[in-house]
Amino acid sequence: MTKYPIKVVVVEGEEFEPSQLERLNKLAKVESFFDRSRTEAETIRRIGDAEVAVILTARMTANVMDSCSNLKMVACRSAGYDWVDVAAAQERGIVVSTAPGYSKIAVAEHTFALILALTSHIVQANEAVHSGQYDWRKFRRMQLWGKTLGIVGFGHIGREVARLGKGLGLRVIVYDPYVEAELEPQLNVEMVSLQRLLAESEIITIHAPLTEATVGMIGDNEFAQMMKRPIFINTARGAIVDEGALLRALPAGQIRGAGLDVFTQEPPDLCNPLFNEENVICTPHIGANTAEAQYRMSEMVIDNIEAFLEGHPQHVVS
Repeated sequence: MTKYPIKVVVVEGEEFEPSQLERLNKLAKVESFFDRSRTEAETIRRIGDAEVAVILTARMTANVMDSCSNLKMVACRSAGYDWVDVAAAQERGIVVSTAPGYSKIAVAEHTFALILALTSHIVQANEAVHSGQYDWRKFRRMQLWGKTLGIVGFGHIGREVARLGKGLGLRVIVYDPYVEAELEPQLNVEMVSLQRLLAESEIITIHAPLTEATVGMIGDNEFAQMMKRPIFINTARGAIVDEGALLRALPAGQIRGAGLDVFTQEPPDLCNPLFNEENVICTPHIGANTAEAQYRMSEMVIDNIEAFLEGHPQHVVS
């Protein structure tokens, strides 16, 4: 017998650990699917008459919500929620929760993995050695110590990136219009305008959420302002960067190279011309994919469901 007479559907995502599944089964009747839900019709079919839907990237549209009339809560297995029509959920009294900060260490570490791979030519050097070439002179590395790291977006992940950057001797500057300037001393960073960040940074990394205000926020104009030919990293959301502008910036020498864990379309088209650029490193949205981060995320999802059932929702998108 469950404590609450409700049904929870895990619409998509990795399997919960046995101990976590035991926790969830004490809260509700649980049905799980582990492959991605690719269509709206499939999402509707999976949710059915459930009161709670646990999602990864399934699109939660107004039509899905209307078709699943028992739905009371959407629990996102992520910190982001750009695939959920939040306004439609609010109109229908459906709570949308997230797992903020669960992957901050994992994504920050992957950000630096991309930075170091680019500044040290790791991919090209590895290929050279494997093919019998051992000319070290081809691979002049870029020292990080003393360089300026520009962070766009200063939430959980951005702050962890700043902490790691400081440890590597980087000067850290930040653009985030939603962070109070008086926090600057205690965060040990310098808050600047986007224009200053673009002009002064040797490394630029994106950690902003995807919103109407941030779609395409890095485009031709912004790449043209990158005066120090920076390494450019995006482990946030693909649509924040105009991919066409990025493609134009690379041969123009406006940036030295790019590390991309996210794309406007995921999975990206195999013909995406970014894949033909030697100074671009691409990974398949794996920033948060550590065992530790996934365990923490699942714990937060269950905590969110339990808090909702007990009448005090937490980590709710407003």
